[in-house]
Amino acid sequence: MVLLFAVLQLPAQVLVQGRPHPTAKPQMVSPRAIADGTFTMDMIENWSGEGANRAAFVVQWNAEGETSALVWGFRWDGEATGETMARAIAASDPRFFIMTETGTAYGSTVSGFGYDVNKSGDFSITKDGVTLSPNENGIIFSSSYGYDGWTCTDPEDYWQSGWYQGYWSYWLKSSDSDAWGYSGTGITGRKLTDGCWDGWNFAVNMSSQPWKPLAPAPKNGPTAPSVKVQPEDVTVSPGESVTFAPEFKGDSLYFQWYKDEVAIQDAEASSYSIVSAETSDAGRYYCVV
Repeated sequence: MVLLFAVLQLPAQVLVQGRPHPTAKPQMVSPRAIADGTFTMDMIENWSGEGANRAAFVVQWNAEGETSALVWGFRWDGEATGETMARAIAASDPRFFIMTETGTAYGSTVSGFGYDVNKSGDFSITKDGVTLSPNENGIIFSSSYGYDGWTCTDPEDYWQSGWYQGYWSYWLKSSDSDAWGYSGTGITGRKLTDGCWDGWNFAVNMSSQPWKPLAPAPKNGPTAPSVKVQPEDVTVSPGESVTFAPEFKGDSLYFQWYKDEVAIQDAEASSYSIVSAETSDAGRYYCVV
């Protein structure tokens, strides 16, 4: 008697941030980029938190124009998770933002990451006519795994989010020189150890991307003043009102308006208005920021 056995081989379930995913593919990264050890934790410039322990936080958006993955640092005492670190960095760096869904069966997800590349100070995302901005801690909350389709309002900034059309893959290593390993847990379940690294690499179109060279995220600091929108020339009739309203970017800005090279008393706001224009008001106006 001959016994015949039929074996059905099923593909292994792929996890995304520690949770089963129906369409994600196994993630691979280039060995050349992950274990070269050329970037060490001592090269980090932007640090959050306080304590004796240190961890590194790496984000690669795979966005147009991006040449490097940015690296932040986190210090702590006692116990901390990957979520603790990500939230601390978002709260302290005014240029970095997280979109997250909390309270799932697996903890919090990383729905998206954003970065204010041009330091405009007005980061936001939009989808189907809805615009969302981060709260005071740099967080945008999402729900129901509806992460796909959001775009950045400012095309110069970095933004990636998604779950079914692309997603943030999570990578871990224990020291500067170790190779990255794909994480089997999510950001809430990740327990940090002294000297460890957390890496986030966006899987564009559900496909893994090789790591770019690492670069330190710039230190937090004031944004240099600049003009986003210049004021426009205006012609009015006597008795009409007029307002000059340019748009500026920068931190802790001060303003002084001038008419024909002479400072206008008490004109120290970002815009300047004349309630009822007279012929003597005609002239050349400008603002020094």
